[in-house]
Amino acid sequence: MGEFKGTPGPWRLECGDHTHRYVTVVGSDDLTVFYKYGAGSKQESDRDEINARLIAASPELLAAAKALVMQREQVVQLIEDYHAGKLLLSEFEHEVTGALTGSTEIGDAKRARAAIARALGSETGE
Repeated sequence: MGEFKGTPGPWRLECGDHTHRYVTVVGSDDLTVFYKYGAGSKQESDRDEINARLIAASPELLAAAKALVMQREQVVQLIEDYHAGKLLLSEFEHEVTGALTGSTEIGDAKRARAAIARALGSETGE
């Protein structure tokens, strides 16, 4: 899997007040990733902020998606090895359980939930 070559994360969201309606997403290098000045209604400004929140969470979402894809590929390889006779059932069960419950994978799932929560503007992920 390739590496992202754009602005390094994490990205942060900056919003103006009710007088200065704007949203900015800034990278960890302090360069602007996204900027929108909202001269429209409060509803449009709110939508701009929601969209910018998703943009700001993009680096974490990408990292979480990559980690979960790698985990899936590992499990698929174990299934293929088992069906090819390269693993006994007990070895297969042990390896799959390790792949799905290992501390790294659990951390990947937690990071994915946190990134989704950030994108949705929720601290709890619900």
